[in-house]
Amino acid sequence: MLLPNKTVTYKESIISKFPFILNLLCNTKERKIKIYDLCKKTNKEFESTTDFIQTLDALFALNKIKLDENSGEIVIC
Repeated sequence: MLLPNKTVTYKESIISKFPFILNLLCNTKERKIKIYDLCKKTNKEFESTTDFIQTLDALFALNKIKLDENSGEIVIC
């Protein structure tokens, strides 16, 4: 997980990617989105799929998002 430190700048860290995902979720009508659609809409913001997954993991650990297991969608908390 890329966190800011002496060698990793804030812009290179996953923390700087939080707003892309959270803003997209906040601006959707139902405040939820399928993971595939979220990935497609934010792929230009991430260097790799690993960065995308790590960002989702961090947001989940911080209790900012959750997974609706029935629909397979990411929901903002």
